[in-house]
Amino acid sequence: MGGTPYSTLQEFISFVLIKEQPYKKALSQMEMVQAVRGDYQVLASELAKAIELAGKAADDITEDMFIGNLEKTIMVNLKIMFNFCQ
Repeated sequence: MGGTPYSTLQEFISFVLIKEQPYKKALSQMEMVQAVRGDYQVLASELAKAIELAGKAADDITEDMFIGNLEKTIMVNLKIMFNFCQ
């Protein structure tokens, strides 16, 4: 992929897309579900990008793996959380 892996926790934290939320007050069930749903939406978006990159690289196995992860894990959980929030 042409990059180098992060070698320290600080490097990893500076590039992570899902930020840790400090615990300042108790959250309601709805607030917790909405926060997790937002994290899953970020994951779904990043998986879509990975699927596109794997496809462009003609890496069918990796592309298939990402598609399976997106369909079977992320989208199912997003649907459950969406229904909970309605």
